[in-house]
Amino acid sequence: MDKGLIIFDVGGVLRNSSLALNEGYRRGFASFGMSYGFDALDTWHLRGLARYNGGLECMKALLAFEHSGESIKEVLRNPDAELIIGGLIERHLRADDVEIAKKIESIYRKYFHSDEAKKLVTLFPGTDGIMAELKENGYELAIFSNSVKATIERDLMEVDIGRFSMVLSEEDVKRKKPSGEGITTIMKALGMSRKRTFYIGDAVSDVQAAKDAGCISIAVLWGMGTRTQLERAKPDMIFVDLAEARDYFVGRRG
Repeated sequence: MDKGLIIFDVGGVLRNSSLALNEGYRRGFASFGMSYGFDALDTWHLRGLARYNGGLECMKALLAFEHSGESIKEVLRNPDAELIIGGLIERHLRADDVEIAKKIESIYRKYFHSDEAKKLVTLFPGTDGIMAELKENGYELAIFSNSVKATIERDLMEVDIGRFSMVLSEEDVKRKKPSGEGITTIMKALGMSRKRTFYIGDAVSDVQAAKDAGCISIAVLWGMGTRTQLERAKPDMIFVDLAEARDYFVGRRG
């Protein structure tokens, strides 16, 4: 029986890339002779915010935290973290920081997508087995990520990629998340309705993308997003991890 379509984000859902991400940032800061005092969990959770999910805005935020001495961990405990970080950027970003942020982002991306970074990326426990179980229980599976396809394939080498009917990356869409374009594209291609499609992500932008596409939004808590920020985004469901999500899906009647 076809029970519906489950679309997965990759980073923070299927793979733990927090160490590789943080190492890329550290290298970017080091290239300018700058100190870097952030730990991997804090920078990962910063990326869990929609506005700072990646790119230039995230680099600007890190520079503002470095200059101000404020704690990422403490700021992210506040439901209004995005507004607070915006204020830090406004007050503490220096005249040449935007150009520095662009160069740090370039260094980070080059490292993160390299074979060297793969050594710091791991699959979350049980990922392949959970995918197999969902497939066996009648679900169609797909992937939509803001990452590049080569990196998705690099990090999912231990997963049977053939179980996924479609794999969409940032190269396949005009608008990345928080746009729901990728999710909508998959639903249309596979002939699945919004009511029978689930999108599983770990960041606020994932919840926003699912809502934009009109499908059922699910957040997991072992990735980028903190519970405080994800609850504020109001996904339809929140699970601790993929195992808890699997238990829900396997128990559904369809």
